[in-house]
Amino acid sequence: MSRIVRDVSAIVFDQPFDMPVRGEVIELSEEQIARLVGRYVFRDGRGLEIRKEPDYLTAELKGQYIAGLIPLSPTEMYVPLADGKAIFTLGEDGRATAVNMRFNGVDQRAER
Repeated sequence: MSRIVRDVSAIVFDQPFDMPVRGEVIELSEEQIARLVGRYVFRDGRGLEIRKEPDYLTAELKGQYIAGLIPLSPTEMYVPLADGKAIFTLGEDGRATAVNMRFNGVDQRAER
């Protein structure tokens, strides 16, 4: 219920919001995972660590959260902790160069 209230309030007050995340969960290959794993830095200097755990990927923002990432595509992950998405940008070599952490209609981009 709180998500509905949050999103309706955002609409009424002309604030950013996201539609509920939808999609089918896929399995990533070891190569696809390796392209995403690493350290990314936000503009304010905070570091975001994308790691491969035994059964899934995680995103850690030190002192704030460790969130599981559920793959919807090779570059788009559902982040259930905040009902948001992690969207990776790949470079010419196929490795991720950036990740956009999108929660509640707000984009936070971190570069590798």
